[in-house]
Amino acid sequence: MTTLLELPYVKDEALTGLAISYNPQDLIGDKLLTKTYVSSPEFKYHFYDKGQMITSIDTEIGEYGLPEETEFTYTEKHDGTSIYSHATKLSVRHLNLNNQELNKEAKRVMFSRNLLKLADEVRLAKLLRSTSSYSGNSVTLNSSNNFTTANAAPVAYIQSCMDSMWKPANTMVISRAGASFLRSCKSVVQMYNGSAIEDGLVPLEFLKEVFDVENILVGGARVNTNKPGQTVNLSYVWGNDIILMYLDDAADLDCGVTFGQRVIYQDYNVQVFYDPKPGSEGVKYYKSVEEHKDIVTCPDCGFLIKGAF
Repeated sequence: MTTLLELPYVKDEALTGLAISYNPQDLIGDKLLTKTYVSSPEFKYHFYDKGQMITSIDTEIGEYGLPEETEFTYTEKHDGTSIYSHATKLSVRHLNLNNQELNKEAKRVMFSRNLLKLADEVRLAKLLRSTSSYSGNSVTLNSSNNFTTANAAPVAYIQSCMDSMWKPANTMVISRAGASFLRSCKSVVQMYNGSAIEDGLVPLEFLKEVFDVENILVGGARVNTNKPGQTVNLSYVWGNDIILMYLDDAADLDCGVTFGQRVIYQDYNVQVFYDPKPGSEGVKYYKSVEEHKDIVTCPDCGFLIKGAF
């Protein structure tokens, strides 16, 4: 009979729940790609030719006819999840002397998770803001032709990009600064008011109606782009780009069309363990852990507008 090694930590469900509820920076990484769970850290997925999904076939049969059968061909790809973790600790003496501070542990874990998820946001933004993730379905604007120029028509431009997509986008990703720009754009404000009024801020729901998308995810997270010790330089994680995606929650690694998937082997959890060596009474560690991999499974279901603002 095989005996499993006893784990040196326990998963704290209460701290895990408290940490998940804490999102002070409007992080959107967990809300983006289609989620798929796997039973092993190593996985394979099918990369389908888009033509198979949109090529019409003859489905009419006679009384004794047999239906046409379609064998979908695909490229099988192999990948693996990555482990992401961040830890914090409190001395046992501190906990004993300050036992009236019942939320001391929860605060430490929440701040620790925030750093973990900020790093996750930066990684995902790097993937989705790269033109290499879109198989040519991207355009790069600059200060001479982006949406800040006098004669810019952002609504028409974005719509033309959506019309060129293989599957119409149902999700838009944009930074908080970019969303504020679109919501206060003169042409958009006039469209909303139906008059000559050019100043104002339209509701985000109105933009969803204009572009006919189910979700507009606004990323408010900022990150210091300088190295530790240097003067802090804050920048929006999602920059000045607009990301358009078609996502289908019914798709998985075997079949279905969706721009990208977050393949999850281990959901976020808090592991707690004790180390007696440091200090006079030891320390208690709180380790935030999750294991997943973000992959693009159908580049033709996305479009990237770089340097939009």
